Amino acid sequence: MDWNNPLIFIVVGLAALGAIWKLGNWMGRQDEFSKAVGKSIETIQSDIKKIFRVLSEGKTIESSSPLRLTDLGKSISKFLDAAAWAERIADEIVENVQDKNPYGIQTYCFELVKKDEFLSEETRKKVEDAAYNNGIEIDKVERVLAIELRDVLLKRLELEPPKES
Repeated sequence: MDWNNPLIFIVVGLAALGAIWKLGNWMGRQDEFSKAVGKSIETIQSDIKKIFRVLSEGKTIESSSPLRLTDLGKSISKFLDAAAWAERIADEIVENVQDKNPYGIQTYCFELVKKDEFLSEETRKKVEDAAYNNGIEIDKVERVLAIELRDVLLKRLELEPPKES
């Protein structure tokens, strides 16, 4: 092959220009792909935030240890006068939980609030009203009563009640 032939330089130059042009096109497609992926990630992040927002709406109890009332739970507690209810009920059941640990007391309270004999007709109606007015299920309102009752029982049994955060 004769390197002095100008045709070889032209062919090599055209090949190099073709490779550069192909590389540029490929990089352009990669840039478009990167932008599309970025938009998809932003959409996913937005969707995750929406999911968390929906999941946290209507929560009456914080998922911490020990369980505590959320602001909505505190508002419902006040509406129900749950602290006074818990004081009255605690008088009747404190003997039933004396041998239980705090978790056992909490479990007992969650089961107890589902039993109608411990809720007066007026309290049951208030529970239903609170659920309806806040757009939540009745069990979430009952859990507010259970937490209030648990706290009263823990105090009476001189077990450490949960501290407010």
